[in-house]
Amino acid sequence: MVFLEGGNFRTGINDPSSRTGEYPVYNSYVRPYYIDRYPVTNAQYRKFKQTKTRYKTEAEDKEYSSVFVNFLSDGQKQTFKEDPVQDGWYNVRGTTWNKPEGFLSNIEDRMSHPVVHISYEDAHAYCFWVGKRLPTDMEWEYAARGGLDNQAYPWGDRYMKMRMNVWQGEYPTEDKKYDGYDNTSPVDAFPAQNDYGMYDMLGNVWEWTTTKYYDRVIDRATQPLRYTLKGGSFIDTRDGNHNYIVRTANKIGRKPNYSSGNIGFRCVMDMSKEELYARLHASTTTPKPIRIHRKEEMFYDEYGHPRRKKKKKIGSHKEL
Repeated sequence: MVFLEGGNFRTGINDPSSRTGEYPVYNSYVRPYYIDRYPVTNAQYRKFKQTKTRYKTEAEDKEYSSVFVNFLSDGQKQTFKEDPVQDGWYNVRGTTWNKPEGFLSNIEDRMSHPVVHISYEDAHAYCFWVGKRLPTDMEWEYAARGGLDNQAYPWGDRYMKMRMNVWQGEYPTEDKKYDGYDNTSPVDAFPAQNDYGMYDMLGNVWEWTTTKYYDRVIDRATQPLRYTLKGGSFIDTRDGNHNYIVRTANKIGRKPNYSSGNIGFRCVMDMSKEELYARLHASTTTPKPIRIHRKEEMFYDEYGHPRRKKKKKIGSHKEL
């Protein structure tokens, strides 16, 4: 995991044409936390399933999940219904996290790929098992930005080739695969995307967060429960001409029981109180007074707690 000190930052993007809630830009704050450097992989999720043998994912329970049309045979396209949530996707019977394209598929050569066909509840269950949790929208975006302010990508404002797994060509009939992949890719297939050393924040798979998602122009009371997904996926594009535009601030919403072949997740972990106090104490071993008013000064005691200096009252009864 990567430790991030947190703090104030600007989230969103100055693009009024955005249709996903990433506009406008506003100030936000996150506390110190740890975040996974990579999305959770098939190998990691398999270990969870081997331990929690009775746990059934959403796809296993309902016996189907959403698969991209390019991975289906003509017979499958005629047999299964189209997914109403994503164009070009079908609800294929027998699809699960370890059978990502149906009964005859497997993940034996994809153990380092991000696990997919995972619902919000499935991701939450895994995080709880490892003693972590899902990130909020703000925590995810803070980590993705890598300390940069109001930039489109984790590495800056200019698009760079071979930095993420996205769609190239006409959708869905032509995938030129300039990045080398027509499906998910290993989580370390591309270089770290920012100075925090974060991998796969953009592209490959969307990632669950715990933040509820609402459309901007619709009364929230009338909207169904959905959670925010961040990062874009292998079917999305750099310019948004097909599906969604892939950039740091972008987000979409899905119901907590939804799963598909382009949705995964990563975990975060809070800093313990003991570690927080230790870091505070280490940073204040040689404190310097901080002027906060013209006649008042601050200092820190041996426990790292701020204290105001008491001023002597000349002529008081104690001195008399």
